[in-house]
Amino acid sequence: MHESESNMDAYAGAERNYKNNVFVDYIGTKERLIEVYNAVRGTDYANDTHIEINTLKNVLYRFIQNDISFVIDGKLVVLIEHQSTINENMPIRMFEYLAKIYERMIDSDAYYRKNRIVLPRPEFIVFYNGKEEYDEKKTLKLSESYADGGGGESMELVVSVYNINRGMNKDVLDKSRALGEYVALVSKLREYEEAGYPLEKAVDDVIKYCIKNDIMVDYLKEHGSEVMSILVHEYSYEDELRVTKMEGEEKGFAAGRAEEAQKAHEATAASARRMKAKGLSTREIAEFLDIPEAEVEKL
Repeated sequence: MHESESNMDAYAGAERNYKNNVFVDYIGTKERLIEVYNAVRGTDYANDTHIEINTLKNVLYRFIQNDISFVIDGKLVVLIEHQSTINENMPIRMFEYLAKIYERMIDSDAYYRKNRIVLPRPEFIVFYNGKEEYDEKKTLKLSESYADGGGGESMELVVSVYNINRGMNKDVLDKSRALGEYVALVSKLREYEEAGYPLEKAVDDVIKYCIKNDIMVDYLKEHGSEVMSILVHEYSYEDELRVTKMEGEEKGFAAGRAEEAQKAHEATAASARRMKAKGLSTREIAEFLDIPEAEVEKL
C-alpha cells in the first residue's frame, strides 16, 4: 500500500523540539489505527470508519513524539509506545493529557450554556516494548495515587498496559499485521544491538532485513532514509536517558558538597558532548539537561 497517509511529510524539515518516532509515523494512519484498535479491544470497525486524529504535540514527551490520540465512535483513544520503564504515575500524566484535549475540544462559551456538553469517552492504551521485564498485561489506575486509596465516588482513570515484546500478547499481534511488523523491526534492531553492532549499522541492516522479509516493506522503501534518521535519533536519545540516569546515581547529583557538585557538572558536560555527537540540536540538549544553550554551544 502506498504511504499516502504517512505523517512523515507533515513533520519533516525544520528543527523542532519534538520528533515523531517510527511507531507514531507507521501506526498513525487511519487504517492502521483502526486495525490496532480492533486487535486490542476485539472490535470490528471497518477501514472506512470515520476517525479524527487529534494528537497533542510535545505534551507527554519532550523530544520524541510516541503518542497518538484519536476519536472513533464516541471514544477518545490515546495510544502510547513506551520503551522506558513504566512509570506508576502514568495515570496522572494521562489525566493532564486528557484535560488538555478536552479543553481544545470545548468552545469556551459552552461551559455557560444550559445543555450538557457531550464528550468522547477516554481510553488509554500503552504498548510496552522496553528491555526490562514487565507483566504481559497490567492496569494502572488514578485512584491508586489517592492518599486514602480512592474508592466510593472518586474519579477514576484507567491505563491499560500491553507488553508487546516477542512472546507477549500474541493474540493482539496476530490480529494486527501493522503492530506485529513493527514489533518485528524493533526486536531485530535489539538483536543487532546486543550483537555489538554500531547503532547506525544496526539500523541500516534492520531496514534491509525488513524489506527482504516483507516487513513494513512499502513504508520502508518509500521512507527508508527518514526512518534511518529517526531510529538513530530515537535510540540515541533512549541510550542517553539510561546513561544520564546511571551517571546521576553514581556521581551524586543531589549532593550539595562542592566536590559532588563539580562531579555533577562534569557528568552533565559529558552527556551534552555525547548528545551533540549523536546529532541532537543545541536546543534539545539544553532542554533535556536543563542547562543554558550558550553552555552547550561552548562544548
